[in-house]
Amino acid sequence: MDTAEAWIKLLYTYGPFAILVFLVFVTERKARTAMKEAAREEKSRMTLIYLLNWGVIFGLVLFSMYAWTRINLNGEPTIKGRIENLSGREVISTGSAFFYVHRVYVVPGHAEYMWRLVGQKKYTDGEKISIVLDPNDPNLGEAGITNNELTIKSSFYDREVRISYRRDLNKLFVDDGGQQVELPQSQQMIAEQPEPAWLDYLATTAFAQGSFQPAPYVSSLESPDPVIRRNARADLARQGAAAVPWIEDCWNNPKSSYRLKLGTLIALNNMSAVNTGALRPSTIAEFQRASSDPDEALRTEALKFLNRYRIPFPVTVFEHVNSTGRSQSFGEGRFRSDYKQLGNLPNDTASSVKVSKGYRVRLCENVGDGKGVGRCEEYGEGTFNLKVAKAGGVADLVSQIEVLRAPAPQIKKK
Repeated sequence: MDTAEAWIKLLYTYGPFAILVFLVFVTERKARTAMKEAAREEKSRMTLIYLLNWGVIFGLVLFSMYAWTRINLNGEPTIKGRIENLSGREVISTGSAFFYVHRVYVVPGHAEYMWRLVGQKKYTDGEKISIVLDPNDPNLGEAGITNNELTIKSSFYDREVRISYRRDLNKLFVDDGGQQVELPQSQQMIAEQPEPAWLDYLATTAFAQGSFQPAPYVSSLESPDPVIRRNARADLARQGAAAVPWIEDCWNNPKSSYRLKLGTLIALNNMSAVNTGALRPSTIAEFQRASSDPDEALRTEALKFLNRYRIPFPVTVFEHVNSTGRSQSFGEGRFRSDYKQLGNLPNDTASSVKVSKGYRVRLCENVGDGKGVGRCEEYGEGTFNLKVAKAGGVADLVSQIEVLRAPAPQIKKK
């Protein structure tokens, strides 16, 4: 009984290799002995059993050799590496289906990403792999996300490839024989990343039903993974006019997140065409307000949309008199220097202003409680130089700008 239990354990542990040993040293011996001792009429049958046993043995030998070769000689070529000098809040993504990353927390406030690049065959020298780095830094916002290109070298297969992050430059550097080489950054975001199947299904479903289904986009556009956000924006853009009303709702909802607003605006900019005449005035005003936002990515996308469709701003403020120097255009709303909402216009530099028909502008010396305090000047339609400080004006003193609709003219009764 002990012998049977021992063989069961061996077979369970070593699989076909243990079966091979069992057939050679146990069943072969028993079959050979039975063949020799068999009566004449049983001789042929026992011989056949003996030969079948050896056939199984040879089959297992061939299978064992094949398995050993696959395990030890034909493994998938792999490049191993790590990304160092991370704080732990950064997010690393990639567009390659064969690039695997794993975050390791070293000590509090310090982390590393272990990564592997696996392929059915070796990558050739010069091939590029995208590594997307999201610093997840509120000061940089979405503009801080970079698409870095690692150029493959055959020597990478012989050593661990170490990549380090320079936070002050927001760049990645690869250790190439002791020399730190900067990874080039491209504007193309994950070009080799295929669109996920769920996005294709989502698009098909939305068009088949004849209506836009916004629910799946909310979580995707707000995902911490920049690749998921990118793919969701691309698919949202493909929805075209069906998605525009929902995009407007997002922009007119004060509770909408930064990523939701940015993602929907990027999608809008990537649509083939948008009927701006059908947009709500409040939406245009929100885009105009975003054009002076302190966040670079949001500001850039807002200006891209407004410039593409040549949507005029109601008010433009200039740094110097006679509409010269640096300038910043504004839509309806309040813009405060302490919130960094004056765009290209530094605090305390405004000297002239241009106001479109149907609007008025109020420029104040101090922000106060947000309504503007201290010296204030108000102008309607036209182009004006602000009064100088000696004359009680706000030239070179402006810290808050408020753009409003001009009151409708009163019709006098005869």
